[in-house]
Amino acid sequence: MSNLNPQQFDLYHRTHSQAAESILAKGFGRGREQGRVYFTDNPEGGYSSAYGGTVLHAKVPAHLVEQDDEFGDEKHYTANYKDLKGIEVKRWRKP
Repeated sequence: MSNLNPQQFDLYHRTHSQAAESILAKGFGRGREQGRVYFTDNPEGGYSSAYGGTVLHAKVPAHLVEQDDEFGDEKHYTANYKDLKGIEVKRWRKP
């Protein structure tokens, strides 16, 4: 995970295109996961690739996320959607 600022993480949220458009327009909502938003530190896929083909990028303050699990070199994080208000979200494109 790119972590130039130890106080924030570069995290990626995989979803489907329609949900991505809503997130880009309005921010993260309650969703289907009981108010939790799930992120990965691997934008290329891995275990999170099953959640959709659109990848969104957010710089999230470290104190807002908890590590959920880890698969080798891929970590998953979760945050309460209410805590993500005002967080800038962009569509991620492979460099």
